[in-house]
Amino acid sequence: MTTIPETLLAAGYRFYDDRKQRPECAPYYQGLYQKRVRDSATYDTRYFINVSHWVFPSPTDEQGEVEIHLITDQDRGFRISTGFTDLRDTEEFCETAFTRFNCRNYD
Repeated sequence: MTTIPETLLAAGYRFYDDRKQRPECAPYYQGLYQKRVRDSATYDTRYFINVSHWVFPSPTDEQGEVEIHLITDQDRGFRISTGFTDLRDTEEFCETAFTRFNCRNYD
């Protein structure tokens, strides 16, 4: 079985060990994985996908929490959080949200 970190790293996500900034989450919080999604035409940053990795006492209880930050074409920023189940579904969900909410690139 592939772990969440293995899946994310293979898909180009970067690992950030920010556990020291979140001591209240110890020992379950394992760190943050982030992917920058770029516009294919302009190469500008569209949004970032952040996945927080958690491992709870049961060895089979590994979880991920997804958060994306988006900016509408009217310069209103907002966040969407959801559970991580499947990488393809997560990335498709983020792209759908970007399109349906008429979001603009960060850059």
